[in-house]
This record gives sequence, C-alpha cells and structure tokens, in this order.
Amino acid sequence: MVQRRGSIIVAGALSLLLGACSTTPANPSATNGGGGGGGGGSQTAGASGAPTSSTGTGGGGGSGGGGQGVVADPCTLLTQAQVAGVVGVAVGAGDSSQDSHACAFTYHDPTDELGLVSATVTDNVRASEVTKDCQAPSGNGMTITSVSGVGDVACFVDAGILGTNITFATGGQGYEVSVLALGTNMKGQFPNATAQAMEKALALDVVAKV
Repeated sequence: MVQRRGSIIVAGALSLLLGACSTTPANPSATNGGGGGGGGGSQTAGASGAPTSSTGTGGGGGSGGGGQGVVADPCTLLTQAQVAGVVGVAVGAGDSSQDSHACAFTYHDPTDELGLVSATVTDNVRASEVTKDCQAPSGNGMTITSVSGVGDVACFVDAGILGTNITFATGGQGYEVSVLALGTNMKGQFPNATAQAMEKALALDVVAKV
C-alpha cells in the first residue's frame, strides 16, 4: 500500500545514514554528467535537460527477457556505469548485503561524513501492489504521480523531505528505484524533481534489462 512506500523511503534514509556513519568514504571524486565507469553508462539529456535511459526510451510492457520475476541478484538489474551516468557521481559497485532484494549503488562525499548519494533498485514488489498504489490518491504526506512510458504501470511516490521513488511493474513483476542524497553538500543538489528524473531513467534501464 502507499503507506508502505513511505515506510520504505524512511527506512532507506535511515539505513543510508547509519551506513554513512560507519563506512570509510569511497570513490572520493565526483564527476559531472558522465559519472565513473565509461561504456554502457552514457546518457543523453532530453529537451528539458532531464537524464534519459542509457539503453533507450523504453516503455511498453517490458522488453528483453519479458519479465521473469524476482531475479537471483538485484545488482544485475543495473550496472555501476549506468547508475553513475544517470546520477552524475562516481558511485561504487552495487551492494545487496543489507537486503537480498535491494541493490544500492552509493557515492560517499569525502568532505562530509554523513554525505552520500545512493541509487537503489528493489526487485520483490508485487505487480498488483504497484497497480493499487499508483491508482491511490495522494495523502498522508505523500504525492502520487502517474508516470507514462515505464513498463505496464508506474508512478512516483513523493514523500517530501523524506525523498521519492518510482514504483513500476513490467512483465508481471514489480520494482522500485530510488535516488536519495544526504548531507550538507549533496542534499541540495538532488531535489525531489531532479531525483525523479533520474529514477525514471534508471527504471527504463531496468525495464530494458528484464
């Protein structure tokens, strides 16, 4: 349900905050636009300047393998280069050690112990739950906005200061992608509108993969 989505956003923020407190900063240099990693992760900016998928415009009912359900490793849904190319900073390799169904690609700000940017893809959402959530009215501090062109059904769940994510279904399986920034330096560079454009671009990459 939509209330669950808000809980996921809060839990993700807390998890990232705790991780930032205990992890030695990695990938100390941010890059503008291209991100670290090279081939496969490049992107082009649309007319509005928003990032676009590195694998095409996507949309429809899912391409590639046709939606085979929950994958063995969520970190195979996106590449490090794809994520870096979309979020514009040199994220590390995907990490699913905190949750076997969620893979996080994270950049740590070397000038701020609590500063980071993390893109997370989650692969075990029920398609029926995505449909229900995307048809729900906004409320309880969350704004639900339908998104066209991403799989069979998709929407943004915007929880204000707690962040945002895109939830979508393709080939009978549901997924979530979130881009979250923490810290004095990074938070201001990723307002929810910017994060949503990045989330959609990464969601299109997931749709193309599955």
